[in-house]
Amino acid sequence: MGTTALFAELVVGGVLTLTWMALFVITALGPSRLTPPFESSSVTAGLLLAVAYALGVVFDRVWDFLLDVSGVQKWLRGRKSDVVLDSKLDRQRRQVFGADPKMAVEFVNYHRSRMRIARASIFNFSLITASGMTLLAVRYGGVQTPEFAMAGAAGCVICSASALALLKLGRSHDRVLGIVAPAEEKIASSTVPVDPEDSSE
Repeated sequence: MGTTALFAELVVGGVLTLTWMALFVITALGPSRLTPPFESSSVTAGLLLAVAYALGVVFDRVWDFLLDVSGVQKWLRGRKSDVVLDSKLDRQRRQVFGADPKMAVEFVNYHRSRMRIARASIFNFSLITASGMTLLAVRYGGVQTPEFAMAGAAGCVICSASALALLKLGRSHDRVLGIVAPAEEKIASSTVPVDPEDSSE
């Protein structure tokens, strides 16, 4: 995966993290206190981009650590004995990606990129839902308003979709590695970088 794609991926995660942080701060301080810092300007946009990237890097590792220590990471992967590589699409992918180590690494990194995005989404959308509902409850009419119920329902749907995506991607991870298995020995000598810290390998 290219540097630009990785940067964009981390910025997306950072923006989501920045969103629930801002919602909690607005709840605590009030909406009017956050208006001046968010006035439109190129300096503000650049600062927010830098902060979003930094948060994306930090919390990507935090979410990965939480899944790892909780044992959810292993559960998402399932058992290797459950991996089946007999579909026509898998055979076609194995012929294409298994023969070329660089393409194999790109294919694995593409899959892991989607796992990272799904992982960040489930944590961040859960916190965005919680912070948004807290804001509505404290600053905008309490828990009995239609907006509060709608925010909770929308958050549950989005978080459930993120969880399902992460589950499906996690369960297919070993199948993806099996598809590129013919190029396994060549990958080690490939010049395409692979993130060594991500435990979703």
